[in-house]
Amino acid sequence: MDESIRVIYVQTDRDKYTLARFHGMDEMRERMAAEHRVRIGRNVDIGREALIADGVTIGDNTVIEREATIENDARIGRNVRIGRDAFIDKASRIGDGTTIGEKTEIGRGVTVGDIVRIAAECVVHDRVNIGWSSQLGEKSKIREESVLGHHTVVGREAHLGRMVQTAPGTTVGSHRSVLSFSRIAGTDRNLYQDKDLVKHYARTDWAASMGGERKLPEAPRVQETPEQSVSRGFRL
Repeated sequence: MDESIRVIYVQTDRDKYTLARFHGMDEMRERMAAEHRVRIGRNVDIGREALIADGVTIGDNTVIEREATIENDARIGRNVRIGRDAFIDKASRIGDGTTIGEKTEIGRGVTVGDIVRIAAECVVHDRVNIGWSSQLGEKSKIREESVLGHHTVVGREAHLGRMVQTAPGTTVGSHRSVLSFSRIAGTDRNLYQDKDLVKHYARTDWAASMGGERKLPEAPRVQETPEQSVSRGFRL
């Protein structure tokens, strides 16, 4: 097969996709922009049978390996590498220079900062924020609405519960499990659990089970000094 021929899945309806053939990246760039609101930068390489949904933006010099999936309105930065069979859900943002390992799943509405390394087979649930220059070890899992400060390191097969918050520079060891609503500063030996949030979710879960409305509090944010804060790009 001619290596200039590109074959990827494109969206034909709300939840329907079909294989499309393009004669090189230039044709793909033009047709995807016109027909699917997809913006593809320069020197981008998209592997065979990747799935690119409507409204996606892909920055310059990015590589999306074969069979990866980029869902609607996701934004992929420059110099990013998305591994084979990885999944990026709707409205997520991946910062410049970031690497996503193969078979890793990124949930809906996730923000990943610049120069982040996420290893293979990780699971990052919806609405998680990962600060710049952080690292996630292989098969680690981050539950919904957690916030990782910049330079956070999460070890191999570590599991962070829901709405966990880490201060910048925190290290969570391999195979460690961190309870939901915990706050960590420095290492996973220095943490506490927010009992007020635990009680809040216990009440709202009960209300939801009785048919009532479940009201979620805002996700916690890492508190930083002005010197620590970085506003460029996707950095947190």
